[in-house]
Amino acid sequence: MFYAPDMERLRAFLSRTVESPISSFYRDRFLASGISAESVTDQHSFQKLPFLTRAELESVSPLQRTYVPQEEVLFASYTSGTTSGKPLITLFSDIERYDVNISHGYPVSRALVVNPVFLKNLSYVFLRMARESDPPLSVTYGDSQNLVNSAILARETACDMLVATPTLALHLAGPMAAHYDVSKIKLISLASESLTRAKRAQLSALYPAARIANVYGMSEVAQLILVPCKKIIEEGRDAFHVVPTLAAVELVDGELVITYDRNRAGPLIRYCTGDHFVVESEHCDCGLPGPVLGWEGRTGVDTVKVNGIEIKLSDVEALFAPLTPLMSDHYQVHFYTTDDASSKLRVVVEISDPVIFRNSMLQERIRAEVLPHLLAKWKMGSASTFADAISRGFAIPPEIVFVERFSHESPRKFNANSNAW
Repeated sequence: MFYAPDMERLRAFLSRTVESPISSFYRDRFLASGISAESVTDQHSFQKLPFLTRAELESVSPLQRTYVPQEEVLFASYTSGTTSGKPLITLFSDIERYDVNISHGYPVSRALVVNPVFLKNLSYVFLRMARESDPPLSVTYGDSQNLVNSAILARETACDMLVATPTLALHLAGPMAAHYDVSKIKLISLASESLTRAKRAQLSALYPAARIANVYGMSEVAQLILVPCKKIIEEGRDAFHVVPTLAAVELVDGELVITYDRNRAGPLIRYCTGDHFVVESEHCDCGLPGPVLGWEGRTGVDTVKVNGIEIKLSDVEALFAPLTPLMSDHYQVHFYTTDDASSKLRVVVEISDPVIFRNSMLQERIRAEVLPHLLAKWKMGSASTFADAISRGFAIPPEIVFVERFSHESPRKFNANSNAW
């Protein structure tokens, strides 16, 4: 898929960037690949330009790939480096307009923000997007480390919208019920994590008066770039429109590749995001231009592949959802391969709950009920179960262990360990 709303804008952007006297980052890359920006006249020639990866950006100082004088730099942002282990720093110039309506036309007026990205790096950007929305929003910045205080802030400032990650929204529901009124929340905007079907169902039950908007943004562009329309939100779908701030959007073997020209300080040309989408439709009945994209997952995060077995973590979360009343919500699932030459799939379920940890009889009951469920209900492909994978020599029986502390400190339920790839 290739979508560029204005090819003339795209060509002018490429020429301006390559001819810049301030940085030669892209000029050097294009010369090394034997392609000139002047030769780009259409989609076909544009797609001959080299891809840009995070590793390539990390290898160059942010000052060397900045395209405006330093006095025009407004702020710097960074990604946490949780995937690569190294933060990626980008400098940003002022942007005239972000073209994102984060209130989505709903009658909300004040957002409680507990998404960590919008509390630190991008708090200024979020405020700008909030004020540009229709209707415009005022903002209450909460505390992702103290959700009780966040709930009190919501109550005292009469918030009717929540901006969070799916996990934080789940954890905030208890404090909100105790210190505020969850029925006051009419819209929830979720980002920074995959929103699985199980989490969406849980959030809908915990916030019964709220619509859920799943949105997508990147620290590399410091804004939301894929958002749902009101029609998609009402249908409860995880689908997205492309915002006008992107100069070009591609799906290459399913991976989202973006070209972003609004940040004059740190433009991106054919940047590989690592996130996978599908084209759900070429247009939407809402009337917005461009294709509608559906989320597929993030490379190395939302899918585990062992011995040819592809496991979607959203399916695993749905599998474990009915088990939480028995074994509590304090669990992690770890994926390994065995150390021998067979490299079979090894799954370890860690449960860290103080009541269960001290009760051996309860532990045996959990094992007796959970293991048969996993063996029979866990689908490994279109028809095979976990039990089938064991019988065919692809996996060993899952392990359930009870721990005082998780072996891997992470907010994520499902962890693909390094030897599982």
